[in-house]
Amino acid sequence: TVHVPKHRPLTRPPFTWEASAIDALHYSGLAKWRNWSIAGTLFKLEAYNGWGYRRYHPQVLSPYLWSFSQHYQRGKYTADGRFDADLVSQQCGAAVLLKQLDAFALIQPTLVTQTDSQPPPVTRTPRPYPGQLIQRSHQHSSVKHIQ
Repeated sequence: TVHVPKHRPLTRPPFTWEASAIDALHYSGLAKWRNWSIAGTLFKLEAYNGWGYRRYHPQVLSPYLWSFSQHYQRGKYTADGRFDADLVSQQCGAAVLLKQLDAFALIQPTLVTQTDSQPPPVTRTPRPYPGQLIQRSHQHSSVKHIQ
């Protein structure tokens, strides 16, 4: 690439689209990602594009995912750190594109994927009963001791 990240792929140009895509998958850590469920895929796609919408403009769902859908209306970064609240994206969002690929049966998304990176389920042991329950009008000697 010429801009960000500079000097990628590490080989000499010109680069094919495929070589650049493979390099980007490895460079960004996506080659090691295992949760390719719908939610996991959208999470990584938004992370790849950046969290600026969530951090600084939470009223705008990322057009990187949602442009061309009912979930997105306007608001777009024109450059790093430059947000225009009135600009409307002219690019199809990744979630919309994935939905269409699914409609054409070109992909087979899954709803949930168990991954090695997920923590094991939490097992809670019940706390031991602390002893006698003392109520307000109780006349037991333990109540008199507290008073």
